[in-house]
Amino acid sequence: LKHYQQHSGYASGDETQCAYQRYGYNSLHIELPTFKESFVKQILGPVPVFQFFCASLWLLDEYWNYALFQLFSICMYESSTVFGKIKNMQALKGVNKASIFVKVYREKVWKDMAVTELLPGDILSLFKGEGDMTVPCDALILRGSMVVNEAALTGESVPQMKEGAAADGAACELMLDVEKEHRVHMLYGGTTIMQHNSPVQEGGAL
Repeated sequence: LKHYQQHSGYASGDETQCAYQRYGYNSLHIELPTFKESFVKQILGPVPVFQFFCASLWLLDEYWNYALFQLFSICMYESSTVFGKIKNMQALKGVNKASIFVKVYREKVWKDMAVTELLPGDILSLFKGEGDMTVPCDALILRGSMVVNEAALTGESVPQMKEGAAADGAACELMLDVEKEHRVHMLYGGTTIMQHNSPVQEGGAL
């Protein structure tokens, strides 16, 4: 924990550029498959293959009308499923994070930056404004405290209290354990800030 408590962010533009080259931007790029690729993958699933096998047995028994209608129904159903998947992926890709800005401590000054420009090791200030604030990335609370809603992540409806990692003495030498021991100090991307208590007069938790 001592390393994170003494960390002062990126002090120069060169450090920032090296970090961008190493980590890239805080955004999710989704490659949209073509309908043909998705349909072939969908139609080769175990259930459609079994249905095609059953339809072939009806053909061998000379039930042409029923078998052809079943094959047509299978193709139409799988096509609608593929269209739904592609539409959902397009909607997910269309989510625009660039319009969300947070305060980031870079080059020894506080800057308003888009969440897509965040880097591992950034120090940022998060607080609840007029509307709900969604945590843009996984983060360790250095100062202050928060009440967050993790229902979107864990399904737990009870809000969780998060505190700053203000450890002293031997506790500073402990390795960061985000899963168990130090989970109370962690914020997770996609959760919602319900309340914050700032260690300073203005601003939010760091």
